[in-house]
Amino acid sequence: MNVIDLVQKNGPDKEEFKSFDNLINSLDNKSEGEAFRKSLGDVLKKEHTLFGHTFEKPFGYAGDFHLIEKIYEKYSTDDPKYKKWDMFYHSHEATDAVRNRKSYFIQKMSELVTSKSDLNVLILGSGPATDVNEFLKKNPSANVSFLLLDIDQNAIDYASEKNAEFADKISFIKANVKKYRTEQKFDLIWSAGLFDYLNDDFFTYLLNVYKDNIKEDGKIIIGNFSPSNPTIKVMEVMTEWYLNYRDEDHLIQLAEKAGIEKSRCIVEKEPLGINLFLKINA
Repeated sequence: MNVIDLVQKNGPDKEEFKSFDNLINSLDNKSEGEAFRKSLGDVLKKEHTLFGHTFEKPFGYAGDFHLIEKIYEKYSTDDPKYKKWDMFYHSHEATDAVRNRKSYFIQKMSELVTSKSDLNVLILGSGPATDVNEFLKKNPSANVSFLLLDIDQNAIDYASEKNAEFADKISFIKANVKKYRTEQKFDLIWSAGLFDYLNDDFFTYLLNVYKDNIKEDGKIIIGNFSPSNPTIKVMEVMTEWYLNYRDEDHLIQLAEKAGIEKSRCIVEKEPLGINLFLKINA
């Protein structure tokens, strides 16, 4: 399969997706990645494709709120020159796992509101807050107060506008999770994708910071991609999108390093088993 030919015919057709994946998976990113990306030309421009947005990182970091929103929406451009590239983007298991992550959050919140009448929820790295929005639309009478923390003012502005109808239930704080401190106790502390970008020491440090901010019957749930993610090479070779992958045992070990008893921890997963969730009970 010739990459230049694919670019000239406006991207791979659906029946070519697997072959193109195989080509990408055969590449050594260190020695061949840069040349491969150059061969894609304008495909990797942020204004053209999701691959371009991911590669150019217009907000300064990978997995920004706008990209995550587009993944949720299964967005694809109307431009016939680039539409197939967006379709190829969404064909990967990692994008399905991100969408499943949102469904997982809504399910956990739905379980909480049936068991408790008054909830306080802290979200670390809240992004577009589409998960919160969809939960509240399904549960408009739920007595829940959300505190959404993000370091990116662009993300906060976007999420605030998106959730304007629920302004009485949501507060936003622009802050670095490493520096933010509160005495408040929460029924749930949730982080969908932030910890994917943290090294082990920082991961453990944050668990230490926030482990005392849950109520007696509260919980912390941390999302983290598993090394079983079959889309790793596509993410890294196509777009230089790097995560810190951790399996179940690794997540439990980090919780123990943070002084949390193993008996309080369980690792759950979304249906594909790609996105894991370290759940810590009080």
